[in-house]
Amino acid sequence: MYNAQSPQQYIGNPAYQPNPAYPPAPGFVPTPGYAPPAVIAPAPTPAPAPMPSININVNQNQDHETGNATKPAPTGVVTNQPIVVAPPMVFKGTPVQMTCPSCKRDIMTQPVYKAGGMTWLICGILGIFGFWLCCWIPFVVDSCKDATHYCPQCRTIVGSYKPL
Repeated sequence: MYNAQSPQQYIGNPAYQPNPAYPPAPGFVPTPGYAPPAVIAPAPTPAPAPMPSININVNQNQDHETGNATKPAPTGVVTNQPIVVAPPMVFKGTPVQMTCPSCKRDIMTQPVYKAGGMTWLICGILGIFGFWLCCWIPFVVDSCKDATHYCPQCRTIVGSYKPL
């Protein structure tokens, strides 16, 4: 809860200490006998002592048993190759753009459709419910059939899709 008090209530109050970082407002008349608190600066920190220098001469091209110089060790550049992990390819009943794992070419797969479980299930459901004259429809609709995806370049199987 905000209690609006007049500035006159603060002037004679010894518990009131103004912030010394802010200058007094123009026209402010301090109370007689009031002195602002002294600002104490922090003590300066001493500079850290210098570290002693240690010189160690190590000749890595020197035989440790005899002290004779040897050939420098060959230095080679070792680079770590990033490992790329591709997510598994998701095949549907439509052609898919991909890189063939066999011939390494960018291809658009060629799906070949064949009657599968979903085709026979829809045919059976249509026959059970009396639509036996329509039982042939799932055999001509590609989305009801299983699809096997081939590479058009090397003719290898790159994936398959079974709707059921």
